Order: sequence, then C-alpha cells, then structure tokens
Amino acid sequence: MAKNGKKGNKNGPKRSSSGVEEAKTLTIEGDLKFKNKDVDGAIKCYELAIAAEPSHEVAWNNLGVAHTTKKLYKQAIKDYDKAIDINPGYSRAWFNKGMAYQKMGLLEEAMNCYTKSLKLDPENMNALNNMGVVYREMGKNDEAMKCYNLLLEKREDYKYGWQNKGFLLQQMGKHKDAVLCFDKALEIDPAMQEAIIHRKISLRALRTGE
Repeated sequence: MAKNGKKGNKNGPKRSSSGVEEAKTLTIEGDLKFKNKDVDGAIKCYELAIAAEPSHEVAWNNLGVAHTTKKLYKQAIKDYDKAIDINPGYSRAWFNKGMAYQKMGLLEEAMNCYTKSLKLDPENMNALNNMGVVYREMGKNDEAMKCYNLLLEKREDYKYGWQNKGFLLQQMGKHKDAVLCFDKALEIDPAMQEAIIHRKISLRALRTGE
C-alpha cells in the first residue's frame, strides 16, 4: 500500500506518540489483510488506525484504496480528501483520487488529480501513464501520445507504457507500429494477456488490409 508523500505537513495538528505508533501498527496490519484479499478486514484496521490517530494520512489513503476496491468511489474520494487535507503534498493520495474519478468516468477531474500528483512527484510514472489513458478516452490522441513518449523516454522498461501506446496506435489504425509496441511490452513481460490479444488483432488487420 501507499507510503507517505514526498512533502511533509509541517503545520499539521500535533500527534501523540502513542496514537501515531498504534495507527502505524494498525495500518500495517490492514495492509497485510488487504494483500491477502481481506478487504473488509483491512477497512476495519484502517478505521481503527484513524480512531487512534485521526491525522494519520496514510491510513486515510489506504482506506480510500480499500473503498475503491469495493467500488465505493464516492466514499474513497472522501478518504483521499482527508489524506490531502492533512498533507497537501501527498502525491500518492492525489493519484489514487484520480483513479477513483477515472473509474467513475469523471475524466476532467481525474486528469486534474493526475497532473497534481505528477507535479508533486515528477518520477510518478503511473500518473503519467494514466494521463495518457485519460487523454485517449477523451479522444485527444496527440496529447496521449506525448504522455506515452515522455513516459517511455524516462522509463523504457515500463511495460504498460508500451502496451497503452500500442492500444492508441491500434485505435489510430497504425497496426504495424502497434505491433512493435506490443512486442516491446511482451519482451518485458511475456505474460501480458491484453498485449498478446491486441497484437493478434493488429497482425490480422495487417494481413487483411483493414
């Protein structure tokens, strides 16, 4: 699960050392439950962590992740807002809030969150990747391509960047280039099923002249 953001909250409320330690312990316990697919158990732990230390931004963020997993997107956004209120520089919470908005189909709101997350943490390649996805969903192909190209310039081994660039090229009818992107993704991870399937689609389109 997510850790604290890069920028701390120097002017936040005072925290009791006992409350902070209890919240940390409960958050770690929640993370373990979440990892083991016990989302309800994780939620209980995060709520207990927040009860022990209401200004524990990581617990609020991870509670939002758990609510997102249960498709409780509006509640998740409230959780992320709590984390951001405590620590406005919490890049991960901005990113996760963007994901919740994206799942709700609120693309402008999602883009705003991803942009903020990337500004706070320029190395957050997940934010840059999702910005490309959102631009593609908006029909802004040029902007999406710029995101993927920048992403792959920074991280050539980012498999989802290659896959998503392939999706975009395929959508644009550029199947030869799409295949090359899917090949790159599969060099990094041969088990990427969507890349395998879409590579076949583009190869078939090339054979049939579609």
